[in-house]
Amino acid sequence: MVRETLQQKYDQAEEKTFGRMNRRPPLEDVDAGISDSEEILAVAKCLQYPGRPTTLVLTSLGMHYFSQGMYLRSANASHEFLAFGNITGIRAESDLFGGTATLEVSGANNVDLFTWCSPKDCESIINLSKALMAQVQLSPQAAQENPLDQIKKLKEIFDLGIISEGEYEEKKAKLLGSI
Repeated sequence: MVRETLQQKYDQAEEKTFGRMNRRPPLEDVDAGISDSEEILAVAKCLQYPGRPTTLVLTSLGMHYFSQGMYLRSANASHEFLAFGNITGIRAESDLFGGTATLEVSGANNVDLFTWCSPKDCESIINLSKALMAQVQLSPQAAQENPLDQIKKLKEIFDLGIISEGEYEEKKAKLLGSI
């Protein structure tokens, strides 16, 4: 059985297909590829060249990318995962007519993702990813970073609604105490 939040976000995502190439990885397989400890934040139904249907799932830990075999009879599904700490760049570019957006994600270990999805889904994925990437940078590994810069990033995360006001105030007080 598929998680309810995954099903809801999948149903809300805009469909992007070319012609008859619309066979996505089964949602049950997508759900099985995501740990129960991960919160599902966003889903995008995408296409990878040449018209290969894919499903991108943004979770609390990173970005999952599921694709089905290129040919309709192919059952060769693949699953890639990029943790937020390993994402080195993310950007989008809309096409001339605004119908699709190209999403590009770069990873630390030469894992690059290039796919097309709706501009709305693409914008949502990018905004959430950037906020969560900034949150990862606020972890103990980023202790050598200037506390004032960390407070600025923390404020951005709070403004996006990723953390509550209580969490924001607690972390800000901790950072101010380290100055």
